[in-house]
Amino acid sequence: MIFLLLPEIKVTKQEYAEGFSSALRHKELGDLGKIRLTDFNGETQISCEVAGDAADPMTATRQSILEPLTREIVDHMVKLKGDAGISAPPAPPFPAIKKVVESKELQCLQCDEFVAMLIYAEDADGPGGLEDYARMMYQKMVALDLPTWVIGPQEKVGPDGPADILKVWPEREPICRMKPDEFNPIVEKLQESHCAGGGERAGKNRAKDKATRGNPDMHPKQKAKIAVDIHEFVKKIKEGGGTEKEIITSPKIIRQMEKFKILMDNSSQEEMDNLAAKYDGFYEFAILMESFALAIEEGDIKVPPR
Repeated sequence: MIFLLLPEIKVTKQEYAEGFSSALRHKELGDLGKIRLTDFNGETQISCEVAGDAADPMTATRQSILEPLTREIVDHMVKLKGDAGISAPPAPPFPAIKKVVESKELQCLQCDEFVAMLIYAEDADGPGGLEDYARMMYQKMVALDLPTWVIGPQEKVGPDGPADILKVWPEREPICRMKPDEFNPIVEKLQESHCAGGGERAGKNRAKDKATRGNPDMHPKQKAKIAVDIHEFVKKIKEGGGTEKEIITSPKIIRQMEKFKILMDNSSQEEMDNLAAKYDGFYEFAILMESFALAIEEGDIKVPPR
């Protein structure tokens, strides 16, 4: 088949009971998807599974490469066997790849609103690897709607170690190779400038809005994201047989408490109640934090002086 000769595409074949599939990976675009040949009641079905979210513009780019290859296979099979016994059903959705992806949301230095997201692609193998991480994190990028960069592995660890960095949201930019002291000022500027220029009056208006309906500068999706993170933190411990003791002694508890405080400081009571009603793990965490606060107030937990 002709696509096996294309130097920028690597093909991995996988056999299964009903047929076989060929997973295609592009040097620049990462995983393209699969071309699957299945024997169904004596008929050969050929399907094209494109990798990525349907709403992601890059999915259309991958599809524009994968579909012509699928047509070539169909045409080749027709020449060998004729039209009978060959069909091309609608492409099924490409199965989601379950992988834990490390990311970090950076916050404004004044109001704590999220201003940027960094995605760490520590095992990325060139441009295609960066695109793989961007594809896997597409839904989160849409939900947060923050300037987002995918950061590849450093050439060497330390301040002088450059890394390939791909800006993917809201506008895509070409891959740049930058050192930490070249890239960090870009995101630090976002953190420093978010609330700059508002003045004392703007600060008072934000405080008034936050007291009545939560911080208007913090998007509801960002608040929901924090609640979901806390919910999943609690549920993971509970599903493993853990109790409140394991939650409290978890090495991740401090970070979860920090996120909870950010959410509480930027939400109205109604918003907090709605999130607690929606996410039971978040509700359990909120009750635990309330118990902590009460114990500190009554002197049952001693807080060391600052």
